[in-house]
Amino acid sequence: MAQAPSGPNWQARPDQMNQAQRYPLWRVSARGVHRVIVLSHNLVGCYTHFYGGRTLPCGDEECLACDNGNARRWHGWLHTIGVESRAQGILELTSACALPIDEYFRAHRTLRAAMLTARRTPAKPNGRVHIDLTPTEADRTDLPKGVDVRLVLNHLWEISERRATTKANQTAPPQTTQPKIADDTHPRSNTA
Repeated sequence: MAQAPSGPNWQARPDQMNQAQRYPLWRVSARGVHRVIVLSHNLVGCYTHFYGGRTLPCGDEECLACDNGNARRWHGWLHTIGVESRAQGILELTSACALPIDEYFRAHRTLRAAMLTARRTPAKPNGRVHIDLTPTEADRTDLPKGVDVRLVLNHLWEISERRATTKANQTAPPQTTQPKIADDTHPRSNTA
């Protein structure tokens, strides 16, 4: 005979994986200018593939997407907060943004509290992403705490210890869809 449940497992806070679910992924859209304050200390990046209808990290030597001739691209991510909206999200940036980010980081020893302005030129979905970073008067201690961006991405990519495109993990492209992407001004809207 089955035992009755002993009651709920009360906790003061959700675990880190559940906290990771609350941050949307933002990409720089073709329209307008995105203005955010960086909450991360530094950029987190890796090579990725658009494979099986979604972006996944490259599995390097054991990568099915590479074996199938799928091009890989470097992407970087920062935890940010919208200047106007005050909504928090993970901003995805391209390799073209790495140099100005590295220069700013070397000069200021952190990205936290920097104003990041991003736009695409030309203003098309595949236009190159350009960014400007400027110091702000914001007190770093008054800003929300930065999250572990890797944890958020691992949750988004549905991986834990192993990379999603390794041969050991899959034999065909995944059949899931790309997560909803939100922009800075409307955190719940989709962008194309």
